[in-house]
Amino acid sequence: MLLSKEFVGEQKKKLESRLKEVGEEIEYVGERTADGHWRPRFVDWGDDAASGNIGDEWTETAGEQAQFEERLAVLKSLLNIKTNIENALERIDSGTYGRCSNCDRFIERERLEVIPEADTCIKCQD
Repeated sequence: MLLSKEFVGEQKKKLESRLKEVGEEIEYVGERTADGHWRPRFVDWGDDAASGNIGDEWTETAGEQAQFEERLAVLKSLLNIKTNIENALERIDSGTYGRCSNCDRFIERERLEVIPEADTCIKCQD
């Protein structure tokens, strides 16, 4: 089913708003490196060695490592979402929004309402 211009316009607004939100979330958990890539923002829990609490240093290091790994997973997920949203906005601009990237059939309107960045129909989703 061909999507109306009004519907596509609404979806574009949703996507632009979500892109802004995701960008803010990325900035919160990550930071850009000098070469333009993203890495998780490091959170230093302090230096227990300076306070004489050497036994706590292992716990602190393990906690920092776990938090780094968690932030890395979140950052990767957010960057993937950002890419999907940017791709959907490009499809809107090119006039191909709402077409399945696998079978070229129309993506169900209900699916796009829930997942505006979807690029596959329900039958072709992974």
